[in-house]
Amino acid sequence: MARGINGANGPRNAPALINRGYGRLFFWDGRAQSLEQQALQPITNPAEMGLTEAELERRTGMKATEVTAALASYVRTIRSGDSPFDRYAAGRTNALTSLEKDGLQIFRSKGNCTSCHAGPTFTDEEFHNTGVAWRDGRLTDQGRFTVTGADRDRGAFKTPTLREVAPPLRTCTTAAWRHLKT
Repeated sequence: MARGINGANGPRNAPALINRGYGRLFFWDGRAQSLEQQALQPITNPAEMGLTEAELERRTGMKATEVTAALASYVRTIRSGDSPFDRYAAGRTNALTSLEKDGLQIFRSKGNCTSCHAGPTFTDEEFHNTGVAWRDGRLTDQGRFTVTGADRDRGAFKTPTLREVAPPLRTCTTAAWRHLKT
């Protein structure tokens, strides 16, 4: 879990900032409707930075809206591209190893990963209940439900991007990929 001030534990890990400039809703539960809102919430959250807007303004010498606009502008510059996959998708067939091509085939077909991890950002920007919040037979985090109040959103979280989340596929073992292919 995320750690905040004075060793406080947050209820969830922080989502990735890669390509968030392309996002529509922010945080795992979608509670922020803009990057500016997303930038302010950790600053004022008592378990994270625990500042008031007045304290933020005193410390920075800027209005809170200026601070969040600057932070959001910076986050919009954090982009991922020109990966081996991007080069492969652009027509450079030698950009991926044969093992990586096998993984891509599983990703696109049998794994059905593209049903949620779609497009250039590898996320559909939607919310799904995949069971990640279930522990010992009970739901431990209501997820998107806390924002919408809709039963369909219980335990639903935003599809994470798969950009920059792991080393290249070539670090996986051939045996592991053979197992997935069966």
